[in-house]
Amino acid sequence: MNAMKKIMIIAAFSAALLAASCEKSNVAAPGDASKDALLTLRATSSETHPTRTTSDGVHVLWKSGDVISVWSGTANSYPTTPVVSAEYITSVTTPAATATFTTGGDPAAADVNGKYYAAYPLSGVNQWYNGGARVYFSFLQDQIAVKDGWDSRHGAMVAVSEDENFVFRHVSAYIKFTVGPSSPSFKALKVTTKDGTYIVDRLRVDMPGMAYSSNKLAALRKDNVTLSTSDGNPFPAGTYYISIIPTTYAAGMDFSFIRSDTEVAVKSVASSATLAGGDVIDLGTVGSLIFVNPSADPHLATAKGTEGVYFWVNPADNTKGKIVSPWRAIHTWGPNSQTTGATSTTDPAANVSAVKTVAGENFDDRYALYACEQLGSGWRVPSRSEWEIMYNVYYGKAYDAALTANTTDYRKGDDSAAAAAAKFEAALTACGATEAMTLGGTDKGPQYWTDRESGASSAYTFRFGIINLDTSTATKSQGTPSIYTRCVKEVTIE
Repeated sequence: MNAMKKIMIIAAFSAALLAASCEKSNVAAPGDASKDALLTLRATSSETHPTRTTSDGVHVLWKSGDVISVWSGTANSYPTTPVVSAEYITSVTTPAATATFTTGGDPAAADVNGKYYAAYPLSGVNQWYNGGARVYFSFLQDQIAVKDGWDSRHGAMVAVSEDENFVFRHVSAYIKFTVGPSSPSFKALKVTTKDGTYIVDRLRVDMPGMAYSSNKLAALRKDNVTLSTSDGNPFPAGTYYISIIPTTYAAGMDFSFIRSDTEVAVKSVASSATLAGGDVIDLGTVGSLIFVNPSADPHLATAKGTEGVYFWVNPADNTKGKIVSPWRAIHTWGPNSQTTGATSTTDPAANVSAVKTVAGENFDDRYALYACEQLGSGWRVPSRSEWEIMYNVYYGKAYDAALTANTTDYRKGDDSAAAAAAKFEAALTACGATEAMTLGGTDKGPQYWTDRESGASSAYTFRFGIINLDTSTATKSQGTPSIYTRCVKEVTIE
């Protein structure tokens, strides 16, 4: 996506202003005799917010049929179904930034504290408390796309006033994206937080200071939200908004563009963003996307030239992946009686650096890492976790499929596992491999070096057959007849 470079740049918007002259009636307000009830509201929007109804890209535009709800209540009233005092509707002939709202029923009266509370649209309100000073809004996980706007159940604005002049503020924060004439086709966008932060929930808003807090309603709170077209067809050209709760998204988000059940493209942003009501994450215009099949063949891509075979594609960024080399050989891990400090279980680069630093000018063919580097820049010995992923993918399993030491043996699996293995071997052969991954070793399967040492004279191994313990080791200088070296490399998928 070309515009992803701009993603997570937050456009902080000011509050939407719904204020202007408002006619006063002669009907006394029952809650406060000093206040007049409101017959007419003239609502004026700001120039900085979109609208759920229609938009020229800059202004909030009211259109005929929009309804502002005004209510008042007693302290500590906590209805499960909100009851409004009056509803005000506009009948503008064309969408406009300023519109007159009138009520056909009884006008709204101020509460006992002389305040009026209002919301737009009421469908977004879940319930209120303290006569309306505390309002609850429900954010739904599945939202329906509205061109140049948002799902009518979302995007609420609220206001509190002591007279006819109302300043409305947005409750929602938004994710905005544009589908242009050259944008790839997709029918849904799923947004997932990286650290499990709730992106939809029931939100509590305390007015007039607009203090936000998540109500953590178990039935609603989710770490992902999906915007889909109502008819299941691709998004037409236009601008769209997803409503999310205003909070801090510290670890960023993953954006999954869904074309079909078998075609999903993922973009990932790790930047932190703190959002208030009305703030917008602007993804810009959707550009190029790489779609992969998340179910039928989620992990194995075809051979890339003569380099190797993909065994992993980053779920958060499918332009990044890892390949395994067609080359393998029986080889030593390194010299005995030499502690390299290659002990990290999570940072392969640190282990590479540790080995090369200790070896210094004596870094040569005694080291498995040296043998890998002869294949070209970036090749290295796999970590244990990379071997486990490779083993799962080789047999057509999920990356994180559970492996039990001395028990798991996919060689005795079903026909689908055998078919997946054959496909992987065919890809390796196409890259120039002359030996199968499973060839050699005992009847339990061949052993391969990992990138981590266990001591001065031993290093950890992985058995590509009946899975061995993650504490299994071999003497570093042990090559013939049983320990193999195979290499992996991180690549950009073009």
